[in-house]
Amino acid sequence: MSPTTEILKAIVVALLGGWFGAWITSIRAKWTAFSSDYSKRLEQGFVLIDQLSECSCLWWERIDPSDKLKVNPGYIAGLQSRLTTFIQSMDDDYSGFNTSGVDQAYHDFTDECTGGLFPEKDAVVASGKSAAILNNAERLKAQLFAVRRRDYSMRLNIKKSRAR
Repeated sequence: MSPTTEILKAIVVALLGGWFGAWITSIRAKWTAFSSDYSKRLEQGFVLIDQLSECSCLWWERIDPSDKLKVNPGYIAGLQSRLTTFIQSMDDDYSGFNTSGVDQAYHDFTDECTGGLFPEKDAVVASGKSAAILNNAERLKAQLFAVRRRDYSMRLNIKKSRAR
């Protein structure tokens, strides 16, 4: 082989290697950004679960906090609605996220938080209501972690925007 052929061969190999390296780096960067977004959204959901459980416990235990909003039934119902929207948006945005994996834990948690509907303040509070709320909050978070572990693979993709 002539020196010119050797140089051309080296240039082609270098270009292919550079292109392949750039392609791999691009995929890794996209995956890192995607997985970071997915994790951050789940963490926001965990904070929302904690807020809802705290406010519900305060309401059921008739604790008078300095922030009256926390024991307002309308506010608690709003937090529950935000949680519903969060779970639905995760299902809409991520193809691997499946709400059926968290449905039962979600319904158990929200039923404990509101008792279906808020009764009058004079109603007898069942003993251990706060414990049940906190236990169901942890079960829901555990189910979300299970979905996260199961779906933390390359098959989890951001869903394409649907026509709404």
